[in-house]
Amino acid sequence: MNSYRSLAAINLGIISGSLQKALEYSAVRQAFDVHLKDFGPIAFNLSKMVARENILRNIIYSNVNSEYVFDFSIENALEISKYSLNVHGGYGYFKDFGVEKFYRDAMALKAVFYGNDFLENLSKRVYGERSGFI
Repeated sequence: MNSYRSLAAINLGIISGSLQKALEYSAVRQAFDVHLKDFGPIAFNLSKMVARENILRNIIYSNVNSEYVFDFSIENALEISKYSLNVHGGYGYFKDFGVEKFYRDAMALKAVFYGNDFLENLSKRVYGERSGFI
């Protein structure tokens, strides 16, 4: 397993953990005497995110080009962990709930491993020549 696939697996863990927290919290927390999971936008977004998690899991275990897997995983880790924070509202930023760590870790991974060098190499692979340097 190369390093990009390993990093994608770490992102998958961030996605799985933050989704699990959001799903559990939305089933318990109520607003206006209705559980959060009963609100359409929340339920539909979390359902789509679970589908993306399953797609990413299948991609990681297949033989797809690993640079694309990492790109797909880091963007989803950020989006899903941020949405999990939003589902928790202000409580998501407390360490007691354990959600803020997923978002923090996703941001750190992106900052460390997903810089301009990575994006320039990715665009070079897509176009077959140097691109995106301006």
